Amino acid sequence: MSDELFRQGVSAARAGDLDAARKLFTEVLKQNPRHINAWLALGHCLPDPEQKKYCFSKVLSLDPEHEMANRLLQELNRQSAPVAEHSLPPGEPKDNLPSHRQQPTRPKRPTAVIAVTITGCVIGAVLVGVLLYSLLGPNPPAFIDQIAQAIAPDSGGQIPVAPANTLPPAWTKTPTTSPTVYISPSVTPTPGLAQLYLASNPDIAKALQYMESGKYAQAILVWDKVIDALPDYAEAYYQRGICYYKLLENQRFLEEYLGNAEQSYADFTTAIELSPTIGDYYSKRVDTLDALTGAYEFRVDKEPLYDQVLEDILQAYSLGNNYTWGTRSVGIALLNAGHCEMSLDYLLRLEKEKTANDRETTPSGSIPRFIAQAYSCLGQNSKAVSYNEVAIENIIANGDSPRDALVDRVRILHALGRYTEAFEIIDTWIEEDPYYRGWRYYLRALLYYELDQPDLAYEDLNSGFGNTWGQYGVRAYVLGRLALDDGDKDSGLYWLQLAEASLSEITEKYLLEQTREEIRRLGGTYLFPTPTPRPKVASTPIPVIADYLYFPPTPPAQIPQPTQVNYLGSGMVFLLPSESEVLLFRPHGYHTVHEVVALTLKITAEESQDDLAITASFLPLDGRNFEESIELMAGENSIAEPQQYVNSEGYFYVLLLNLGVEPIIIPDIQARLDTLLPDGTQISYGYTEDE
Repeated sequence: MSDELFRQGVSAARAGDLDAARKLFTEVLKQNPRHINAWLALGHCLPDPEQKKYCFSKVLSLDPEHEMANRLLQELNRQSAPVAEHSLPPGEPKDNLPSHRQQPTRPKRPTAVIAVTITGCVIGAVLVGVLLYSLLGPNPPAFIDQIAQAIAPDSGGQIPVAPANTLPPAWTKTPTTSPTVYISPSVTPTPGLAQLYLASNPDIAKALQYMESGKYAQAILVWDKVIDALPDYAEAYYQRGICYYKLLENQRFLEEYLGNAEQSYADFTTAIELSPTIGDYYSKRVDTLDALTGAYEFRVDKEPLYDQVLEDILQAYSLGNNYTWGTRSVGIALLNAGHCEMSLDYLLRLEKEKTANDRETTPSGSIPRFIAQAYSCLGQNSKAVSYNEVAIENIIANGDSPRDALVDRVRILHALGRYTEAFEIIDTWIEEDPYYRGWRYYLRALLYYELDQPDLAYEDLNSGFGNTWGQYGVRAYVLGRLALDDGDKDSGLYWLQLAEASLSEITEKYLLEQTREEIRRLGGTYLFPTPTPRPKVASTPIPVIADYLYFPPTPPAQIPQPTQVNYLGSGMVFLLPSESEVLLFRPHGYHTVHEVVALTLKITAEESQDDLAITASFLPLDGRNFEESIELMAGENSIAEPQQYVNSEGYFYVLLLNLGVEPIIIPDIQARLDTLLPDGTQISYGYTEDE
């Protein structure tokens, strides 16, 4: 905004409209008191020399080495110096001249001296007039062009804007007097959050448009700009984190992959710190954590991330989110974190409920797949292979690719000693698609080794090494076995130790046990790799794992995409004039609401927005359109007849509409629901009255 005003001021000065130029430069300095070029240009447009001096002194206070400001200030001082010197009494030393602008008492002079003095003053006035005329005369654009050329000789007369964050500290020196000027930095208004958001709104729209078209690198640059303007805007960090995550899809170098993944992780973490009640922020951080666990090789690096994944998923579902995997992701996270029995119990309960639920019309492929993994983790591979068969059938019936489930099957069949069946599966896949995913070659090398074909095993290990970042795991196990068969005990033990440190406790449990047994037989010890350092995340309390059978409600047809938020806080809501947004509120955790007593919305508003000019409408449970509009005020707003709008799990929909002519930004909306249990006990959900 200030940059555009500055350019308008330059254009006005070029056109000779100095009054308009002064107003524009003044407005620039209200928005940015450290704008060097605006101070310089304003000084040229002001008629009073003392005001000019003030402006040029201001430039020097911001940049003491500014060549043009130094030259102009010296020129002004030279213009005033002769007048001050001639005004001294005879014999009075110049050292005694007062520092402020005060004329000393003049003694009476002879007539001749007076005449000479008058003549000198006239000549001096003419000279000063000529100089001022050269600066402010009939062709004012000339001095603007001089400024432009001095600031940037190669800019073609266009004045660049000095970045505020590159300037030295302001007020390194302070004038002894402060002449009257048009700007007073002490009363510069600070733009409110709504104004800042409104100014950034075009950039936000541009970044989202880039994301929709898959231009994530360009979107990141725009989100950088938004974050610079709105450093406390959680959604900007969240969206930029998504961009960094999306860049992982086309990365071919491990260092760049890890850099983008860790930046995505950091952005989601910042979003959570700024708005800890938004469930989607936790669920998207899960995606980045999964990406990091796939890139790290040693369990010592993976296991803390799996623990964080479990915490984030539980928190996401407690707060409410739009995670596409549904509650089955809790069972998967339990499994990856090493809680095999708890995961199996969770997934079996979920499978039973899904089968009995009328709303579920398609068979699940993922639930039986991870049940199979849980059985394999517990060493029950016969049950694992049966569930794996069901998973593959259901995945194919749903029109999806069963390849991930087929990889599980290869590992389970290997554990059962059914090497030929396992080999046929992995061999067919490699023949159909021989590029990338080098770990498939490692699996086939393992089966070649088990089928007593070591030369082909070596060949596949080399092929896999060129098609994946991974070096250890199954590859290290096969290399260790081959080295021992060749009589090289030291090399064999070395590779087996690396295999033991990197094989999965879940999907490769059987192979890991064999590796540990062989290391013990060789008299070796396990490796303890140094964990990879990573940013720390404050631990989030994990809700009790209960209510395995929870399913998110289906939104009404007239609300295709409501924003799901928590009673504890919606995060920032921004509405342009006549714009609306639908929010779906839900309590923290999972509850059964018996009788609704009261519903309250608490609005946090900016201090500058006394009158919100915003209404809220609620959706009745019988499917009718929104009704019962009320005007919202800052603070608590009681909702009449709330039992019409709140369902048995505490959900309710609210439509917010900005009826004013100015944009409205609401930093946060909280809800409190007061209810009665069947025994008459009152219980409340959401924020407390003393918050």
